[in-house]
Amino acid sequence: MTGDASAYVCPYCRASSDPTGASCVSCGAAFDVRRVVSAAGWVKQPPIKDMARLKAGQSRVQISGSYVPVTEVDLAASESIYFAHNTILHLDPSVTLTRMAMPGRWSRAIAGLPVFLMTATGPGHVALSFDHPGETVAVPLQHGQVMNVSEHRLLAATGNVGFQIFESGVTIDTRYGGVRTRSYPIGRYIDQFAASDGPGLLLLHAPGNVLVRDLQPGETIVVQPKSMVYMDPTLQPSLHIEHPNGGGGFNNSTVVWLKLVGPGRVAISSIYAPEIVLGLIKDASACTVQTW
Repeated sequence: MTGDASAYVCPYCRASSDPTGASCVSCGAAFDVRRVVSAAGWVKQPPIKDMARLKAGQSRVQISGSYVPVTEVDLAASESIYFAHNTILHLDPSVTLTRMAMPGRWSRAIAGLPVFLMTATGPGHVALSFDHPGETVAVPLQHGQVMNVSEHRLLAATGNVGFQIFESGVTIDTRYGGVRTRSYPIGRYIDQFAASDGPGLLLLHAPGNVLVRDLQPGETIVVQPKSMVYMDPTLQPSLHIEHPNGGGGFNNSTVVWLKLVGPGRVAISSIYAPEIVLGLIKDASACTVQTW
């Protein structure tokens, strides 16, 4: 392909890209990929091809492999990225590695062990990877653009991308064996990223395939709560609860969905942990209910 970069807008990341290469320099989607849209309107996010190269300021990012992808970042002097400490593979001695201050009440654990955020500052190379199969998704953020992301999806973000958390507000209160418990179908907190001082790059990881959909104003969908990868802040999450047994109150045959109303973009993963309801639902945050 030839022509001016401004003439090509990637249909996946919505960023203008240089069409003279093999793939979008913002998200890694190949230029010759054909959009496949399901009858329901979902678009499969094309996996980043092996050895695809992206730009992030003056730094360069290369995604290697397709089963368990490795992200290699060639950091320019004074440019930085941050990431969870358990994703680091290796780095050059010239890279400065520091522990990042956690935003607000940010606290994560995997297998009972705490997870910390680290900052790597160039010049030099640093390599990152999750330890399970899936896709690396590049989400370029324009100056001032905001994206909401599920917990444990962050692989890395450039240093000019701000990070904060807020409570999801999506809750279910159940009673089982006389004990009342509160659960959080999409996690207690949502990670929010916002680009400042120019464009930024957000790298996420999701198991399986990633599907993307643009919702029109007023358009509504329901998805599995734990399948959510990222969504525009214009989408406000709530719950949709279905009780298939008809009458008699809610029990563990109840099906819980995440309800989203447009406008905005949402991405989901094809692999997720199903939402299991133990006991009777006594209360839930703003939701719709269907009994059948």
